Order: sequence, then C-alpha cells, then structure tokens
Amino acid sequence: MPDQATKKQHYIPQSLLTHFSNEGSLFEVLLQNKNIFPTSIGNTMCERYTYEHEQLPTNTVENFFSRIESI
Repeated sequence: MPDQATKKQHYIPQSLLTHFSNEGSLFEVLLQNKNIFPTSIGNTMCERYTYEHEQLPTNTVENFFSRIESI
C-alpha cells in the first residue's frame, strides 16, 4: 500500500497556536473580505498538502515538523 499524504498541514505549529487560543478556540481574520470568524486550532493556519513535493518522499517535511512540534 503506498504512503498516504497528510492532507491538512499546518504552517504554524499547533503547539504555538495554543498560546493564542481561549480553551482551543480562536478567531481568524480574512483581510481581503474584511471577515472575522471563530475557528479552532485544528482548522486555522493550514492548507491542503502544504509540504508535499514530487521530488520528496511522501510526508517528509510533515514528519520532520511533527517530531519537533511539541517541544
């Protein structure tokens, strides 16, 4: 079975986002739309397949960051 890529990857570590949250929830602002809305740590500062690249093995960068994220 081939490696499955981590779909949702955070470009700001979730461990860092916890310092800006109120019991796991926070607000996100989209400046272009002038929109403020509530969100969760798991659904903010992330993109789909952020770290995937055809010349790297699947989840290479994601696995590296996951090892140091909780430090």
